[in-house]
Amino acid sequence: MADFKKKQQISPAKKVLFIFGGFLILFVAIFLIIADIKTYQKKKELNAQVENLKNKVAELQNNNSKLQQGISQSDDPEYIEKVAREELDLQKPGETVVSFVASEVQASNNNPPPKSFWQNWLGWVGNLFNNSK
Repeated sequence: MADFKKKQQISPAKKVLFIFGGFLILFVAIFLIIADIKTYQKKKELNAQVENLKNKVAELQNNNSKLQQGISQSDDPEYIEKVAREELDLQKPGETVVSFVASEVQASNNNPPPKSFWQNWLGWVGNLFNNSK
């Protein structure tokens, strides 16, 4: 029985090789996980760019269709008159143009948007600091 136990003992070189192999597998696994995380983040960035570009393409196509419509209507006398009146402020002979302009009082009466709790608190602390000077 003693002879059998002697044969089952692992030599120190095999132990070192086994530990080195374990560390190598662990290192490779960590490296692959980190690479996968970086790839996932890059994929998210690229997908966001793709969505942004798709939105720009849709906007440009919409703008293009409006321009094509304007080109197709450029020979229409009613469209020309509309553009002349609205964009160029032209008028027919004998017509009087009336413009409505908001007074400065109405423009200044627009209240600023309400401040958040933190903006109010920081303003209070700032006033306290300025008053202590």
